[in-house]
Amino acid sequence: VFQLNGNDLELSLEDDGVATQTVDLSGYLDNTDDQGADVFQLNGNDLELSLEDDGVATQTVDLSGYLDNTDDQGTDVFQLNGNNLELSLEDDGVATQTVDLSGYLDNTDNQDISGSGLAGNTLTIGISGGNSETVDLSALDDSGTDDQQLSLSTNTLTLEDGGSVDLAPYLDNTDNQNIAGSSLVGTDLTIGISGGTSQTVDLSTLSNSGTDDQQLTLTGNLLTLEDGGSVDLIDYLDNTDNQNITGSALVGTNLTIGISGGASQTVDLSTLSDMGTDDQNLGNFILNNQALGLTIEDGNAVQVDLGPLVQPLVDENAAQQAQIDALLANSAAQQALINDLIIRVEALEDCACGTLDVPDNDPNSPARAYLYQNVPNPFGNTTSIGYYIPEEHSRANLVISATTGQIISNIAIRKFGEGTIEFNKSTLQSAMYLYTLYVDGKKVDSKRMLVE
Repeated sequence: VFQLNGNDLELSLEDDGVATQTVDLSGYLDNTDDQGADVFQLNGNDLELSLEDDGVATQTVDLSGYLDNTDDQGTDVFQLNGNNLELSLEDDGVATQTVDLSGYLDNTDNQDISGSGLAGNTLTIGISGGNSETVDLSALDDSGTDDQQLSLSTNTLTLEDGGSVDLAPYLDNTDNQNIAGSSLVGTDLTIGISGGTSQTVDLSTLSNSGTDDQQLTLTGNLLTLEDGGSVDLIDYLDNTDNQNITGSALVGTNLTIGISGGASQTVDLSTLSDMGTDDQNLGNFILNNQALGLTIEDGNAVQVDLGPLVQPLVDENAAQQAQIDALLANSAAQQALINDLIIRVEALEDCACGTLDVPDNDPNSPARAYLYQNVPNPFGNTTSIGYYIPEEHSRANLVISATTGQIISNIAIRKFGEGTIEFNKSTLQSAMYLYTLYVDGKKVDSKRMLVE
């Protein structure tokens, strides 16, 4: 026999002539928690057992009285696998025996507080699926004075001139619940906790459209608004947890409430917006000459004289216009100089020596090279420059230059015969430029083009 009967472990060895022995394990079981075993092993004839986080030293049961000392059998298997206790004796020819301990464990720890209330001086505290506990609070009543102090030492709550209450049965030291399922709908605030029931609080009594200087007071667990109602916060207190508020922030109308060791919760506060006092719109916004008229919804109108700001701008604008006029006058003089230079360049070109000898007959004759006027002209970004170069020539170039003689670009022509070069002004300023065709090192022709 090797089995668990209730809280008793029954053990009998084969052919040992000894009646079945029973060991009461009730002192080692905790049916209210999901504790595991830190130690559960056989050390010689001693069975060693220690529960997780029970604060009790390892317990030892001497099994020597239940063993047959004329046999040298040991255990092949003696272990705890999940909720199953497995046992097999050496050379007993019997398969490993398993005892299911799950019926004696309570792997859940998600009970709710229910059935609690205060009647007179009697406080009743209930827990779902368990018994309720009644505490007589009459010893805390001191009608003569009101200066007593409460103190908490470990799990004992003590009143200065009264008794004390051991809170250990009401504490859940394995609690790591998160705030969840909270929201604000209209004036109803719902506060939820993971694994428990939520609570809804009507906040409509907090609305006071006439004033905004009310005070909140907290007396015991009672939260009171100066000109409104009160809320008993006892159902929302968890005196067993010392978690801190962390990671909280307000972004727009979204309030994020965070708690150490748990998840954060975001509550939309947009419904609390006070449209009457702080959501006004701008009305008329009119500029008349140098007078700016501004009105605000449900408020006053304001006239702002912009004269002191505008006059410096007017003066600066007049000064800039004078500079522009001077630049235009100077530009006209420069243009006259440019035109004079163009006339001189053309005169020099007419008498230049070493130009390519071309006949005076048909300009499109296959015997001569020819340069066409660019199209369009003037141009804004790109223009086409046409040319004709007889095939017998070996090299040709198109040179773009400023009227001052500065070479802008030197383009090698690879295709002879009829051809076109697309020229992009790139970063050229608006002005007149020259383009010249050279064939075999000799100038054929030069023409003018205008960049807008």
